[in-house]
Amino acid sequence: MNTEPVEIIPTYASMVDPFIAVLQNENASYESLNTAREFFMDCAKTADRYTTDREVEIEDYELATTKLSDLPPFEGTGYFGDFVAIIEPNEDRPGNNCYVMQNNEMSSLAVVQNFGVIETSGSIGADGDIKVPQKIIDRITEWAEDNGY
Repeated sequence: MNTEPVEIIPTYASMVDPFIAVLQNENASYESLNTAREFFMDCAKTADRYTTDREVEIEDYELATTKLSDLPPFEGTGYFGDFVAIIEPNEDRPGNNCYVMQNNEMSSLAVVQNFGVIETSGSIGADGDIKVPQKIIDRITEWAEDNGY
């Protein structure tokens, strides 16, 4: 035999009819009327809180779904092991530039994606070019695309 108490928590909907009956009762005590008033005020506050929370959720959703082209240019730096990626607005055309660098050597992300190196000598493929591992290129590309490149 189970002797543990069963906890029943009434819902707001199940409480409305009894409180309306209290309000309709001409002989209801002040305490009963006050309790009914408090109940309806709690319902109203809960509804207001829900509405406010929902408005915040809608604003967050709208911000999250804003097109990247509608956002201001991003300027930022990402660090990927020994490599650094920099995004800055392009002065010659709409959009951003992305550069990849190691030490003091820098190439555009497009060069790194196409050739797998940071070009150091003025001609791609020459001795001294810095090899960028494909895993790093993929991580930098994903980061750059997430940030408006």
